[in-house]
Amino acid sequence: MGFFDFFKKRKKDNSYESNLELLFGSAVNEETIRSIQEGQERKTVEQKIHYAENCCEQVIACSKHMEEATHEYNEVNKYLNDIHTIENLPDDLKKELDYYAKRVVVLGNEKTGFKKYSSEIPEKAFVTIQTREKEMPKIIKTMAEDELYCENVKKDLTTLEGEKLELKYDRRNYAAYVNAMRTLTLIGFFTVIVVAIMMMYSYFNSENGSGMSILIISIVAAIFVTIVFVANRNLLYKLKVIELKLNEIIGISDKIKLKYVNVRVKLDYEYNLYDVNNAYELGQRYKTYLKAKKEQEAFAKTADTLYHSMNSLTEILKKLNLHDYSVWNSQVGAIIDPKEMTEIKHMLNERRQRLRDTIESNKKMIDNSRDRIKKLVYEDKENAGKILEVLSKYDEKV
Repeated sequence: MGFFDFFKKRKKDNSYESNLELLFGSAVNEETIRSIQEGQERKTVEQKIHYAENCCEQVIACSKHMEEATHEYNEVNKYLNDIHTIENLPDDLKKELDYYAKRVVVLGNEKTGFKKYSSEIPEKAFVTIQTREKEMPKIIKTMAEDELYCENVKKDLTTLEGEKLELKYDRRNYAAYVNAMRTLTLIGFFTVIVVAIMMMYSYFNSENGSGMSILIISIVAAIFVTIVFVANRNLLYKLKVIELKLNEIIGISDKIKLKYVNVRVKLDYEYNLYDVNNAYELGQRYKTYLKAKKEQEAFAKTADTLYHSMNSLTEILKKLNLHDYSVWNSQVGAIIDPKEMTEIKHMLNERRQRLRDTIESNKKMIDNSRDRIKKLVYEDKENAGKILEVLSKYDEKV
């Protein structure tokens, strides 16, 4: 769904369920963030400053995501360079490397029990976790915390959406009451004028004291007008209070939505990277990985021939000055099988493309947020100084 479709849907259907569906039912991307930013109210100076602060926070969050993706992108490039190095070795070194790699593969196949845990974890996931083995406990914990945060945000936004719709309903009702009161006030005002004229006419032309009756009627009319006036002032005050509460809820809701989007972007990237659906699944996969790794280590220790062959293979890999030679201990088959090596290259190229898309997407979101800040300052030159003064605190972070 494109940006304009998203915007039209917001304008056409502002119901409680549709607002939540627009946030949680669509993919997190720059269009989603742009739609949230577009929907923020910017009538008062405070709302404009709040809007600019949200844009700055978006720039900071996207910059962090882009930095992480760039680091990961460089890592993938290094692994691809390692593959290029292995594939283009001199003939003598290539033969030696293939010799020990084949010995490792053959000896490994003789130990059928070796694949007990290794078969329970996809090879792609095994390699990905292996490159971040020391960081995995922290990654799993952070992912679980982010998932909990997103669930809590959904509940908070559900409550806020309900309060916002209730306040909008109250605002419409009180506005109708105010208009009705104004009409009654005008009627009462003209009634007093008519009664006053009648009273004066009766006073000067009547001899039977009817002027006193008119006077009583005029007093009653005056009391009525006073009551209507006081009630109207009370309704205006309540309407103002409702408007302030509504603006406050809208500001809080917009800020929470942007923070939710930032966390969601990070989670979607990690789900795709580790090929899991949640932190629990990643935790189980990490446990399987540790068992498979221990099994590999135990196998290497008990199979003396394989152990020495693996050491010889490792020594050769060390001499190649690879970025991470240890990864190839679990990818020995790829050294001697061009098809398997091609699959690994394809996997890394796909991963690199996703990272490139992530970097580009975050760059667009940063440019979009900065453009919105510039536009906000240009459109409101009268308050530009106040906005820039508040934004100066983000200079070092941005």
